Parts: sequence; C-alpha cells; structure tokens
Amino acid sequence: MSRSRQIAVNAVSQWGVTIFSAALGLVLVPFLIAKLGKDGYGLIAVSMAIAGVCMLADLGISGALGRQLTEALAKKDEGKYRQLLSTALGLNLLMGLTCALAVFLLAPQLARAFALPDPLFDTGVFLLRTYGATHVLFTFLMPAPRAVLGSHNRFDTSSQIDAVRRLFETAGLFLVLASTTAGIAGWVAVCVTTDAVCTVLLWRAAAKTHVGLGVGVSMMRLSSVKELFSLGSQLTLLQLSGQLSVNADPFILTACLGPASVSLYRPPTQILGAVSPIVMTVANQLHPLATKAHVDGDKRDLAAILFRGTKYTMLMGAVFCAIVGSLAYPICKVWLGKVLGEQYRICAAVLTIQVGTYLGAFAAGTQWPVLLGMKRTAFAAYGRLAFAVLNILASWLLVRCTPLGVVGVVIPTMVIELIWRPMLVYHVCRSANVSIREYAMQAYLSPLLIGAAVAALGFTVRWLAPPENLWGLAATAAALGLTGAALIWFAGFSRSDRMDMRCVVRSLVIQRCAVQS
Repeated sequence: MSRSRQIAVNAVSQWGVTIFSAALGLVLVPFLIAKLGKDGYGLIAVSMAIAGVCMLADLGISGALGRQLTEALAKKDEGKYRQLLSTALGLNLLMGLTCALAVFLLAPQLARAFALPDPLFDTGVFLLRTYGATHVLFTFLMPAPRAVLGSHNRFDTSSQIDAVRRLFETAGLFLVLASTTAGIAGWVAVCVTTDAVCTVLLWRAAAKTHVGLGVGVSMMRLSSVKELFSLGSQLTLLQLSGQLSVNADPFILTACLGPASVSLYRPPTQILGAVSPIVMTVANQLHPLATKAHVDGDKRDLAAILFRGTKYTMLMGAVFCAIVGSLAYPICKVWLGKVLGEQYRICAAVLTIQVGTYLGAFAAGTQWPVLLGMKRTAFAAYGRLAFAVLNILASWLLVRCTPLGVVGVVIPTMVIELIWRPMLVYHVCRSANVSIREYAMQAYLSPLLIGAAVAALGFTVRWLAPPENLWGLAATAAALGLTGAALIWFAGFSRSDRMDMRCVVRSLVIQRCAVQS
C-alpha cells in the first residue's frame, strides 16, 4: 500500500473511531453523573488522572521506543528491533508494577492529599486500590505494542482496537449501572476488564503486524537502555509538562473546591478531547515518516511534512474550534442542563476558554513529529516544562484566591499555550532550515481566515436563532461543518492538494471494490 493511501486509511479509521467514541461519550457523561452523583464522577476523574501522573515514571521510554523502532525498521535491523522492544517492555513492566504497588499502599495518603471529605474517604481509597492500581499497570503494558504498530504505520489497527474498547466499556457501564446498585464497584469492574481486553488485543495485533515478533529477557541490552534514555530523558520532561498542565487541574479543583467541582470541569474537557484526535490524526501518524526522511537525509520531504501536515491540521482545527466556540453555551445547555441545572453555564465558560487553548495546540501541526524525527526535542522539552510549572502556580492562585472558581483553572493554560506556540514555531523553522514567513503563510493564513468566517457565521446563527434541543443543535453544527468543509476545499486547498485528495479517494474506492468483488 502506498504511503498516501496508508495515511488516508489511518485517518479515516481514526476519524470513525473518534466520532463513534464521542457519540458514546455524549450519552455516557450525563448517565454517569446521574448514577454516581457529582462527587462520584469527580472521584473517577481524579483516579484516572493518577494513571497519567504515574506514567511519568515511564521516563519517556514509550515515546522514544516508537521513534527508535521506526529507525531500526528503516535500516532493516531486526536484531536491534527486538532488543529495543524487549528492553522497553522489561523496563515498563518493572515501573508499572512499582507504581501500581505504590498507589495501592499509599491510597489513604492520596485520599487525604486530595482533601476528600469524610463521607467520600473510604470510597476514594477503594477506588484507588482497585481501579487506580490496576489501571496504572495496564497503562504501562500498552505502549510497547502501540509502538510496534506505529513503526509499521498501522495506526488504523490501533484505532480499531480503541473502538472495540470504547464500545465494550460503554455497553458494560450501561448494563451494570442501570440494572444493579453496584455504583463505583460496578464501574471499577467494567473498566478493569476493558483494560485487560484492550491489552491482549494490542499485543495480538502487534504480533500479526511484525512477523516473527519476539521478546524476552535474553534480548534485553544495556545499550538499548542507554539509547532509549538518551532520547527518553527529553521526552520525559515534555511528558511531565503535559501531565502538569492537564492532569494537575482535577487535583487543584479537588483540593480547593471539592470533588464535585471536577464534574463542571471534565465534561467540556471531554468535548475537545474527543475533537482533538480527529484534528491531530494526520499529525500523530507522521513521526515514522519524519524519522525515515531524517535517516535518508531527505530535507525536502521533511519540510513538506512540516508545511502540509501543519496546514491540514490547522484547517480542520480552526473549523472545529469555530463551531465549538460559537455553540459552547447551546451545547452545554442541551447536553448537561438537566443534570447540572444552571451550572451548565460554568461548563460553557470553561469550554469557550479551552477552545483558545486547543486552537494553539492544533497550531502545532506536525512540529513535534518533525522535531522527534530529527532528535531536536530539547528546546521543546525544557521550555514546555517551565511553562507547565508556571501554569500550575497561576491556576492554583486563581482558583484559591479569586472568585473565578472552576474557570480559574483553565485561563492560565490558554494564555500560556498562545504564548508558547510562536516560540516553538521559531525553533522548528530554524531546526528544519525553512522560512518562518513562508511557513506562516502556507500553514496558518488560510486556516485562520476560514475559522474566523465559520465562527462569525456560528455566532450570528446563535444570536438570531439559538438551538434549543438536540436536533436543532445537530442541524446547526452540521450546517457550519458543511460550510467549513466547502471553504477548506475551495479556499484552503491548493489545486495540487485537491488533485492529491482525488487520487487518494479514487485509489481507496478502487481497492474497496476489488476487495468486495
């Protein structure tokens, strides 16, 4: 399969899974709040965030593994491929067991650190010792098979497994929570089972994708440890900054305002979290290609990945942000009004602010895959970490010392993202030896103009005829989406872009017809 065709297959697969997961999430969130209460839902969010914090113990190995496996595959070095995989899996297994045991033993101390009230203390400890510890272990077992699939550019397989996981989890939660009084215990049972099934499916898929895949203690090498840590140390800092910027928010809210406040923060975050994989689909699968271009010394291909990848990402991201931002209040009112009452307005304010944050994130485009492919990640790692610490301090002060409440935790994140992005653009362009002005004109100008046009239309519709129910909201979003798609096709894409898209679609249709016949 050609490179363009495989990228298209990966993208379509990821889009389908993300849309499917988002639809399930829209139904699941109010259901969980109704069944578990705002406090129970807040506890779940905090427990899930703990797994993200524990992944810092990964020390960047998982991110480095994907890049190094791609390089070994490009050089056709099967021995090194197996050594890297075995070494990374052994390290992750050791760290996963250590972190899971720590969460289990320190559950009471963690519950006190989160300032859980007495009625929720025992439930919090139970949740940490069951789901928290188990989920941490499975979280460490999944990156290695995902890295194998990624090195072969088979992100579509990962997407299909994620779809199965999401469907299994949602169906299980509805069945258990609607038909029993299990509550938190039922949620734990379903989610732990889902983690186990997903882990098994990922390893089976990895074994089928890389024929002859083998891991073992005998293939672990100290040289592989050094190779993974040399790049992983920088990825650890970047990962640390990401965890501090995102996963610290539930902890800050719980400590300052109680776990119920997280139920006002997490739903809008889930909306944009569902949109993000759709927008970043192309960018997230290009690091193997950027690595190969760097290994081959093909600077022209590397620049093309940076320019076109960022442009495509921003075209989708600007339109999505315009739609979500202009319809934030109707979305939250229709979706959460029944379970949260007038507090849906807080969710809408959080969602509106986060649109700015995510627009800055989407502006990254393919900057990270290019930097990772060139092993030029130091500036991004150290700079992001410094801003993450600043973000936590500012968020804590705004939530603790001002009347902003939940909204205070998202304002610093947006401001810092919009400051950081131009700095990284400058660094990437210098590293790839390309013109900053040319990059800005080709990658950002048309997406931002199109996003502004869609946003203006969305706010106009909301002012003249605000949607009051699900069907009205869906129709309005669809109309804005179609308008954005038309603008992308005729104004965002160049003539060569349109020709390439037609060729890829035509080849996929021909292949599909051949398979069916």
